[in-house]
Amino acid sequence: MRSPAYVKLNNFTSIKITVLKPLLDNTNPDHILELHKETVEVSKKEVVKAKYQIEKTTETEDKQVFISLKNKEVQIKEIVKEEELEDYPVTTKVGNTTIIPIIREEEVVIKKIILVKEIHITEDTTTEIKSIPVTSRIENVKLTKTE
Repeated sequence: MRSPAYVKLNNFTSIKITVLKPLLDNTNPDHILELHKETVEVSKKEVVKAKYQIEKTTETEDKQVFISLKNKEVQIKEIVKEEELEDYPVTTKVGNTTIIPIIREEEVVIKKIILVKEIHITEDTTTEIKSIPVTSRIENVKLTKTE
């Protein structure tokens, strides 16, 4: 005769043990008596220990951001020179002004180099701080444990 017994090991595993009681075996001429026999069955089941609820939100925030903007203004002046030169002039830079010589050659008994005019290009760079609107996102997560 069998008598099953269940033993709980932990939250996930249980063992089924079946114990056989001694039986007299009349068919066996040696009359061997089986005194004790156990069988083991192991099974698992999932157990929920806790439940959580996760809530994620995204917010936008408008704010002023200061950036640096550069503005370059160029002034071009034409200066008449009409000077006679010995050699060909080259483009030069004085401070923030670039000087580009314009020449012409005149034919005479001898060739002369005449500086007709110069073009002066002056660069002025200004920096100004401006406030511009920018939208940034902020994410928040709320974690709530439910039973």
